[in-house]
Amino acid sequence: MNLKNSEKIFLSLTGAVALVILAFIIQLNGGFPINKKPKKAIQSEDVRQGYSKEFGKQAIKVSQVIDGDTLRIKGGELVRLISINAPEAGNECWQDARSRLAELTLYKKVYLENDRGKDKYGRRLAWVWLDGENLNLKLVREGLARVDIVSGKKYIKELEEAEKWARKNKIGCLWENSPK
Repeated sequence: MNLKNSEKIFLSLTGAVALVILAFIIQLNGGFPINKKPKKAIQSEDVRQGYSKEFGKQAIKVSQVIDGDTLRIKGGELVRLISINAPEAGNECWQDARSRLAELTLYKKVYLENDRGKDKYGRRLAWVWLDGENLNLKLVREGLARVDIVSGKKYIKELEEAEKWARKNKIGCLWENSPK
């Protein structure tokens, strides 16, 4: 093999590795967005006050992740991510959903968009946002939670499209082994 052939092989392998890395990064970021709302600017004054007038959401730090759809926030209050249902403790995918929500939110400041008050367990029902992204939607898109239309309807169309996409593409532990 001459030097030119080995250079061609090296460049081909380098390109293939770069494509694999790019595909992995796209997958980690939730794949290609489905009806993802554009990020809105947050005024620094609003962030200092812990509330964004533009978003109509309260900024608060997450102190604990209970499971794939429930957080404990600073002050001890429990928050249930509205309109989704992640697997319960001991069920298949429970640990995956909980770990992902912790990775996204634990000890970080998130924005809570309150929706329907509290559930029968006294948990605040809210849409949870981080860096302009709806995390309720993200967990469904990543195949870690199902749509639960009983609790809230504000972003239901986006949630249903995300679940359909995740099922079709066998994304996440909920759908990876299911028939298309």
